[in-house]
Amino acid sequence: MSGKSKIEIKDHLSMDEINKLISDLKIGVNLYKRLSFIKSVKQGTPITHAAEFVGVNRGTGFRWIKQYNENGLNGLIPKYGGGRPSFLSDEQLTELKEILSNSNENYSIHDVQILIKEKYSVEYSYKQVWEIVRKKFALNYSKPFPVYENKPENAEEILKKTSKK
Repeated sequence: MSGKSKIEIKDHLSMDEINKLISDLKIGVNLYKRLSFIKSVKQGTPITHAAEFVGVNRGTGFRWIKQYNENGLNGLIPKYGGGRPSFLSDEQLTELKEILSNSNENYSIHDVQILIKEKYSVEYSYKQVWEIVRKKFALNYSKPFPVYENKPENAEEILKKTSKK
């Protein structure tokens, strides 16, 4: 199935708000998974089977049991560091997205990498620039087409005249 959806989605939430909610739910889902594992083991299911049921390896199951035994429920709550902060500020990322979205120029990932280095003095890997452009900004590739510098102002009129002959 290709093409754009014909159903309009209203802007009740920004993409940042949606991403935050998804991130918050991941913690809840992982806690649910860990609690299900503990419940299963407490009911007599072998650790190997309970771990397989929730989709983790046996060693992870033993680690969860140890954390639960030492700290109770708090031992099962995932503790994510949140990752490394971006080298570009939110304002810089917004500005970069505006540049890429509103430009007549077609930027490749490599071109964006160079643009970031020149404009913000930040060096990102090709993969990281791809992640920013494709995932964070949700920008797609566009097919470049030639723009002729020597094109006459009335090119469409000339074309109409020659096609009628």
